[in-house]
Amino acid sequence: MIKLFKICLLIIILPLLVSNTKSDKINYTDINTYSFNQLDSLQKVDSRKVLVFVYADWCRYCLFMENKTFKDDKVVDKLNKDYYFITLNADYKEDITYNNHTFKFKYTGINIGIHELVEELVMINNEINYPSICVLDKNNIIFNHCGYLKSKEILSIL
Repeated sequence: MIKLFKICLLIIILPLLVSNTKSDKINYTDINTYSFNQLDSLQKVDSRKVLVFVYADWCRYCLFMENKTFKDDKVVDKLNKDYYFITLNADYKEDITYNNHTFKFKYTGINIGIHELVEELVMINNEINYPSICVLDKNNIIFNHCGYLKSKEILSIL
């Protein structure tokens, strides 16, 4: 009976230890990434569209996009040539100033919430889904999409 208990405990705990480790953080090595703080000065030098990738640390599809879509050579080349690529963690708690407005993290419970800029950029029909992308042109939203995109799909958008 004790042996059966140990096996059941191992079956329950092992997946928890393997999944969602700290190494799952979004890490872009090939795509040039920027921040909203850099955007004004960058646009003065070279005016480009902006692609904002909105993700959450706990979102598996966000990780799939990072590891598949944003590793594709054609996607990387297109983003580096024609866009300023910004990643935005939905759980980011610091203020972000963009387009002469300061966006803040809104708490919706104990230590949980959402950033106002995420709501501004990717809320569709009062819903936010991850991953999401938003394309900006001169501080205006020209396109947003919620959900996983394959390389071919994002290239057709770009």
